[in-house]
Amino acid sequence: MHALRDRAARWAEQHHPEELEQSIRHWLGPHSPDDRLFMEGVAYALVTGNQDGQPSLIERHSRANPPASRRERQLYEAWRTAWFGVFELLSVAEGKYLILEDVVTGAVFSVRENSASLMLSPGQWGLFFIVCIDGRHELEGTALLLSPTGRIAAVQAMLAGLQELGKGPDADALSPADTRRLAPGVVAAARQAERRPRFVNRDGHDLALVRATLTLPWAAFADATEPWADIVHHDSDTATWIGRHDSQLGGPLSLASFSSEGPDGGVAVVQTNSIERLDVLRQHWLERTGGPLPVVEDELEIERVDSNPDGPAVQVDQSLASADDRSQQDAEYGFHQHLAQDWLNHPIPALNGQSPRQAVHAGRAAEVRALLPTALPEDLLWELREELDL
Repeated sequence: MHALRDRAARWAEQHHPEELEQSIRHWLGPHSPDDRLFMEGVAYALVTGNQDGQPSLIERHSRANPPASRRERQLYEAWRTAWFGVFELLSVAEGKYLILEDVVTGAVFSVRENSASLMLSPGQWGLFFIVCIDGRHELEGTALLLSPTGRIAAVQAMLAGLQELGKGPDADALSPADTRRLAPGVVAAARQAERRPRFVNRDGHDLALVRATLTLPWAAFADATEPWADIVHHDSDTATWIGRHDSQLGGPLSLASFSSEGPDGGVAVVQTNSIERLDVLRQHWLERTGGPLPVVEDELEIERVDSNPDGPAVQVDQSLASADDRSQQDAEYGFHQHLAQDWLNHPIPALNGQSPRQAVHAGRAAEVRALLPTALPEDLLWELREELDL
């Protein structure tokens, strides 16, 4: 896929340079075009639709350069049928898959995804392109994560775009091309509405996907870490490094995941979500074994998350398991209950002065969902969802 995307990008640069540059700049917004962000912009530029109804750049490339193999035909078809939307992350299986719901149409996707699952948490919102390859859904290119102000702007832009197309928020009545055609307007609205946050983990570290291959066979790694209280072994080839208990997440923090990779039992591979956490793991290993963590340094992969260092901090992290801990939910919890009920019936400017309850009755459920007060305890959020039938 990467090779074919690179060829398409070179073709677009030669035949449609202004359109390519404009789309890349549109995606980047205020960010400086470093290499990673530039490639995200290229992925967006190739697959997004045109507001004037023209085919995407990747579709035009496929017509000018017919696929030379069955695999290329599959990839072109995946891009041609890519679905764009405003999604809420419902569930994460770390290193395996994501469950995403299109909040405007209600369509739900199970997406095979390894790297992104280490940096995303349930409840987050984002703008995603989803493709189907070999019968399985995958994320295409990149995603724009949304702050609360960006959520409502994106939802309202999507609804306004559907109205212009003469269509409603019904997944069965929309084509993938319809959704991609609306992408530029939705991205622009989200960029304009929000001040990009700084994404950090619970330790305050800037998010980055860090993947390190060890020279240690998995069996030797498992034997060395078996006595460690902060390494939990799940089965024969996976484990988790856990940290302190986080009451908001409902369990101990998942600081890193370990798995085996390769034939004959494989070698140990560690993945974590910040450079600093890998450094702490290195220190622990040195203190406990007397030697350095055996990382293959020239294969160390570090991919930083698109983040504004001057923006408000948004914490993203995983817990090992959910635990029902209500020991501190006394007076504070009652206060949150009062806030939740007040929010239900309070006029909101973004809803043209309607309360959330009134807006839902007026058919504006997606907009209300985008405005849910995420600072409330999780069970109160679910009560609000149930009361409003979201």
